[in-house]
Amino acid sequence: MSALSDELRAAVAPELDAVAAELRRLQEALAALQASLPPRLASRKEAWEICDVTEATLDRWIRDGDVRVVRRGRRVLVDLSSLKPVSEDDVAAAARAARGGR
Repeated sequence: MSALSDELRAAVAPELDAVAAELRRLQEALAALQASLPPRLASRKEAWEICDVTEATLDRWIRDGDVRVVRRGRRVLVDLSSLKPVSEDDVAAAARAARGGR
């Protein structure tokens, strides 16, 4: 069984390398495209509703610099493009940290 696994791995590896390289290229192209777009701005209320968080959480993100804002007079507008989705890996890492690294 091990010989078959090694053969399959050897046969598939070049294809996977090509797919991984294409994925990296697409991620770079997407990042460049996103950087070239004007910011999508929303009020703080719209932003916390979109993120499904409390007002206090959004304010903390703004204060900590985790979310970009644009100030127009007294209005604070949240740059929605600065919001980053949470990946499953991020959630797992946070859970491990909360359990004390276990």
